[in-house]
Amino acid sequence: MTSNPHKTKVAAISVTEGLDAGEISRTNAVVTAVFALALGLGLLSVVGYAQASHDVAHDSRHAFSFPCH
Repeated sequence: MTSNPHKTKVAAISVTEGLDAGEISRTNAVVTAVFALALGLGLLSVVGYAQASHDVAHDSRHAFSFPCH
């Protein structure tokens, strides 16, 4: 049998080379915590502004003598 001269060899590369499982899970925990904090603060901001915009619309209805309740 002769070997094929055009055959190429592919080297396997590990994505997590140099990292152990503890570092990866710790990184995931930090990223998850930061994302949850940002999402929570974002939701609180949206809800806070929604109440303010509701109050403005409600007061505008009263200013134009439009019945709202």
